[in-house]
Amino acid sequence: MAFFRSIEQSRTLPSPEAAADLLGHTLRNHANEHLLLACLDDDMRMLGILMLGSDMSNSVTGSLRDIVVEILASRATCVILAHNHPSGDIRPSQTDINTTRSLMRILHPLSIRLQDHLILSGDRWSSMRGLGLL
Repeated sequence: MAFFRSIEQSRTLPSPEAAADLLGHTLRNHANEHLLLACLDDDMRMLGILMLGSDMSNSVTGSLRDIVVEILASRATCVILAHNHPSGDIRPSQTDINTTRSLMRILHPLSIRLQDHLILSGDRWSSMRGLGLL
C-alpha cells in the first residue's frame, strides 16, 4: 500500500461533477484499480488527496484502518472517495457498497462526513450517493 499527498488547498469540490472532473484526471489511464480520498474541510476546500494503489486489476488492497489513519492525519471533516474500474463498468460492486458503508460507520462518530464515493472509468462516472447507496 502506498499513500501520497497532493495539496490543492484553494480548490473546492462543491459537487459530484467537480470531484469526478478533478479525481478522474488522476485515475483515467490506470490499468489497475486505485482508490483516491479527497480530504476536505467544512467548506469543501481541498486539504489533500490520498491515493491507495493496487497491483490487481479488479480490487484495491489495504485496510479501513489505514484509510482512517490517513484521513485523521489530514484533519479532514469531509471525504470524497473515488476509485476506477478498469473494466469500464461504472456500477458499484457489492464489495464497493459494503466497504463504503463500513467506512461511513467508522467515520460518523469521528464527526467526519463521507460525502460520496465515485466510480470512474474513462470519461464516465457514477455517484454512490446519487444512486441512493449512501
